[in-house]
Amino acid sequence: MLAWSTFFTYRKVIIEPAKFGYSIPIELDINYYVGLFLIPLAWVVLYLLAGNYADVWKKSRIKEISRVFTTSIIGVLILFFSLLLDDEVKSYESYYKTFVTLFILHFSITVVARIAMATYIKSLINKKVIGFNTIIIGSDSVAYNIANELLHGQTQQGYKLQGYVTVNSADEMQHILPNMGVYTDLPQKIKELKTEEIIIALNSSKHKEITDITNLIESEPVHIKIVPDLYDVVSGGVKIQNVLGTALIELNPQMVPTWQLFLKRLFDIIVSAMVLIALLPLYVILAIAVKSTSKGTVFFKQTRIGLHGKPFTIIKYRTMVEDAEKNGPALSSKNDNRITPLGK
Repeated sequence: MLAWSTFFTYRKVIIEPAKFGYSIPIELDINYYVGLFLIPLAWVVLYLLAGNYADVWKKSRIKEISRVFTTSIIGVLILFFSLLLDDEVKSYESYYKTFVTLFILHFSITVVARIAMATYIKSLINKKVIGFNTIIIGSDSVAYNIANELLHGQTQQGYKLQGYVTVNSADEMQHILPNMGVYTDLPQKIKELKTEEIIIALNSSKHKEITDITNLIESEPVHIKIVPDLYDVVSGGVKIQNVLGTALIELNPQMVPTWQLFLKRLFDIIVSAMVLIALLPLYVILAIAVKSTSKGTVFFKQTRIGLHGKPFTIIKYRTMVEDAEKNGPALSSKNDNRITPLGK
């Protein structure tokens, strides 16, 4: 909003007087207020597509500057060609000034705010006000060195070590962290302890175990870190996201960019809504048919497990009699008397 308001004033004070040859009074007309509402909203959508709002607690300031620069260029280009190119100007030089001014205003204001926020968050991490629940996988010397560095290192990286899980019989960690069992218990432990970070600290010779672990927890809502020695083991199956300090490399098994996930979700919602509206008459007919051919509710509801183990409720037309599973779940058969006439 600040950038757009400043740019609006710049056009009234610099660009338009150069075109008309006299000063233009600054009037906050309807165009100003529409722009003040829609332009920031468009920027929010663009930054959302670019992934700028993901992992806000773990932003690298250098990467944030680069990301804001790229997004600002794209956004200003869109605004310039959609809103500003049809302006009447004294010369084409005014177009260049308009573009550069809008870019400088938006980029400078945004990047200063982002860097200030990232610096403040970093200070909270250094003071241990903010931390991320972490489990270490491994119990030998590799895991011990990592745990010791994170516990006693001079630089705080925000890890709140909850404990470790073992992969083999070697255990050098029992005196510094709680033993939380074996690595196959990880999915349960992650849910129970609300773990956010997993550090794989194993010897690079344990290829099979490393593959088993990444397959086991890849669908869990956690960030996965590895020691640098494991880079060659896993680099073919994941995307390296960033290096944290000198000790760990973060893996990003999600190969699809944020903007693609956002567009896919948006597409799913829009198409689903259109199909629901288009087939509404058919759905009404089916509801009447279900209700008229058997006693009970029209819809059958059931809880299923979805992404990251979160339960959700499915709703479908009932094709069995009410309380069909009161004696326990059972597979249906051709002559199953639990199936309604419509279900057959």
